[in-house]
Amino acid sequence: MAMSGGIPEYAMQPARAPKTIEAKANYNTEKITCRVRTQNISFQIEEDILVPDIKPDMDEILTIAAEAGISPEEKSLMAGEELVNLTGNIHLQAVYKGNGGEIVPLEARLPYKHQWKSIMEVQADATFQSNVKALEYIVVNERKLRIKVTMEVSISFCTDKTLKILCGLEDGQLQLKKEPVSINCMTVICKDETDITESFKRKDGIVPKTVLREDYHISENYRQITGDKIVINGFIFITLLYLGANEKDAEEKPQICQQREKIEFTQFIPIGRNFRDRNYTLSQVEFHSNNMHTEIVSPLRSDDEEELSHQKEFQCSGSIETKVYLYEPVEKTMVVDAYHQEKNFGFEQKTSSVRPLSKVSDMEIDFSDGINLKSAPLTGRKSEASLFGYCTVEKLEASFEQGRGTVEGTLMWNVCYMDKNEEVISLSERKSLHHSFQWEEGIDDNEYKCEIKSVAVDFINDSQVEVKCQLALHVAGYGEIEFMELTNPTFEEGYNVKSYPMVIVSVEPGESLWDIAKRHRTTEKAIKVTNNLEDMPKPYSRLLIMK
Repeated sequence: MAMSGGIPEYAMQPARAPKTIEAKANYNTEKITCRVRTQNISFQIEEDILVPDIKPDMDEILTIAAEAGISPEEKSLMAGEELVNLTGNIHLQAVYKGNGGEIVPLEARLPYKHQWKSIMEVQADATFQSNVKALEYIVVNERKLRIKVTMEVSISFCTDKTLKILCGLEDGQLQLKKEPVSINCMTVICKDETDITESFKRKDGIVPKTVLREDYHISENYRQITGDKIVINGFIFITLLYLGANEKDAEEKPQICQQREKIEFTQFIPIGRNFRDRNYTLSQVEFHSNNMHTEIVSPLRSDDEEELSHQKEFQCSGSIETKVYLYEPVEKTMVVDAYHQEKNFGFEQKTSSVRPLSKVSDMEIDFSDGINLKSAPLTGRKSEASLFGYCTVEKLEASFEQGRGTVEGTLMWNVCYMDKNEEVISLSERKSLHHSFQWEEGIDDNEYKCEIKSVAVDFINDSQVEVKCQLALHVAGYGEIEFMELTNPTFEEGYNVKSYPMVIVSVEPGESLWDIAKRHRTTEKAIKVTNNLEDMPKPYSRLLIMK
């Protein structure tokens, strides 16, 4: 035998490394659809509004409000598409006092455009909703009004997550460790639009002359999901500010008046044939009003002023688009570990996660407080004649901890009334809002939205009014779920493991039957049969392993 410095020649040869070859694996492909957390963006729009020539000069703004529409309302975002153009119109309603004491309505429709940068790195379906977050104004001169509108756009994403689940090999069997995962998947979006045409009576003793301002809020009353349809019952809350005159003397100087109405509606929204008769455990509803408008209509009368028809003196018309998101729990079985009884089998672990919707809660918040008047109101007033009030939600924030949620913010109230000198007085005041509610522990990713449902303002006495409102609070919680995917399966050739026909092992603390079976290249079932086991043995107990 050849020697080199006293070392045998075979010992000088490099060790042969085990050869890694690709294992031909079979996969099941699973797709889940989730509605991920909403992205909110804000931007400002500043415009000058000119008073039309046919209207008198401005002296004082009594009340002002704005609402915004947006386009697109829905859009499919492609992977890599970063910039999306958002366009729409802001509908401005203002009521001002003219230099001669007149009460004058002023409306404007302002177009806007904004470019939004997407945060999604994968393809997604996006839904856009716009909201006027804040409105500031300055009277530049008697013919010009300057406004600054802070817009907030909420973008909700629906994405598909594709999972590759290892289910075996083409040329051999694997022992697979499986774990079930339950996910609330968004199954289908159902839509419906219904037309609204409803008449209602004017208040007794007041003849309406001119509508100054219209406010609409849509609220759900109840929701029922049957096998093939969704039944939605809701209300349209209408608040009108108008000029009216005493019925006994229609030529009397018009006074500012308020009227509140509630219109009930019911929608039957069909569910697609492929999505009927399922176990929907979560659902979300969105309303969008189109072209809502209330006008003054006159009843038909005979020559002696007797009413010939039942036509009322206000008529509301428009349409409501309702969108319902339906979620159902879907059970997925994920493979989290694997081994081969005879070959040295390896793989890479890829961890990914989704944040599906886990809880939805819709609740109502009742608010009431008092506001002091600047001067005594009109003598002989009625609760809704010569009085108008409206509020907007400002700086709302919510926190969630220890099984409770807390909402804090401010309500900006605007009140107009006619005083004893028949002058219209306008006053504004901020009121604090605080509300707490029960919430599930362990959900650390929540989003919320608060909307005004209804508003009421009534005289308490000659020095105070009571302001009341009901708000709808929508809270959604998202819980993170992690998936482990086994990728790039391989075998190692030339790597031999010693095997014994029988061995006795001791169970270590925290060890499972799967760990023991994998280490000794047998199966959990074989260990149970050999040792007559039903449950996991206690730590430090001994097990017989037989090949």
